[in-house]
Amino acid sequence: MDGDTIRRSLRLNPYDSNGREYLAGLLGTGRVNLESWIVSPTVRPHLAYWYRICISGSERFNDAIKWINSGDAGYYYNPAGLEEDLLLICLGGGDDEAFKANSEPMTSSKSFAELNAKTKFWSTRELWARAAWRVVHDNRSEGQPFEKRFEEHPAACYGVAIDLLCLAFHSIAFRGKASAYEGLINGEGMQKKGQEGGVRVEESSLVDDNSFASATSDGTHGTTSMEIDEKSSNVSFSDGTEATSEANPSPKKEVGYGAGDVAMVAT
Repeated sequence: MDGDTIRRSLRLNPYDSNGREYLAGLLGTGRVNLESWIVSPTVRPHLAYWYRICISGSERFNDAIKWINSGDAGYYYNPAGLEEDLLLICLGGGDDEAFKANSEPMTSSKSFAELNAKTKFWSTRELWARAAWRVVHDNRSEGQPFEKRFEEHPAACYGVAIDLLCLAFHSIAFRGKASAYEGLINGEGMQKKGQEGGVRVEESSLVDDNSFASATSDGTHGTTSMEIDEKSSNVSFSDGTEATSEANPSPKKEVGYGAGDVAMVAT
């Protein structure tokens, strides 16, 4: 069994965690600390923006469903497909020159660091990559999860963020409002964590022996321009907004079951 297959298999287990145990393992922490990190100000706003554009909007949602329904050898499941493309875009920071050698250039000249980037004409893949990139770059300052790892192996950091997006999308596409990730990004899970006070991840060790220091809810780390209304769970964006309400929206497609899908369904 090759490394890519092992990585994919580990992601699917244990069945009842929706991949959260796998993600926690990548960060060298536990599921509770992982969930606190997901709802922190350096992660959740980026997931909420991605959710708003790529899940709430039927066109981009259906794009991703096509990736999944293509099966084991398709774009979503094949390690040389979606994940590799997202990684290459992240490593280029959304820069046309850095990415065009590997694929077609982005439709916008804006980089992922551009707060006011207009994303309306970006591809769905580029929006996924932007979310992963911003999660990593808002968590690589001093005392944050990717502080040391990013200096040594930035691709590994992007890999964690990409895995988070893939797991969250697959779970939400199958489970809808019952998904654990739906709750963490938009629902009771996020509100409950927020009520616990400062979101703090206990000091631990990443799988590559780098420190996983605390991430607090005071927002001092990270540079997101997205604001969270903790009471209403609303997120306001000054960040290249894209309308998700469509005059004639296409219906969302169903997700087909492929090998390993059942493992992803449980919350």
